[in-house]
Amino acid sequence: MDEATKMYAFRRALDTALHNKLLQLSPMPTTLAGLVEKAREFDKNWRTFAGPTRGFQRRNPRIREILEEESEINAFP
Repeated sequence: MDEATKMYAFRRALDTALHNKLLQLSPMPTTLAGLVEKAREFDKNWRTFAGPTRGFQRRNPRIREILEEESEINAFP
């Protein structure tokens, strides 16, 4: 599977607000690793400055890091 397909699948699994924030980047990340790094930075900043949350919040189970040895992505859940 090529890098562009992996990047597409990763963006589709992101929260809409996070995806929109990534679209505002200049220059836009050109690799999956770069895209994941920027998404993590935005997520970390949001969690740091959003204030205390009520109760336990689980991470989105649809989002997981794509490893190089994985060869398939099911883009249609």
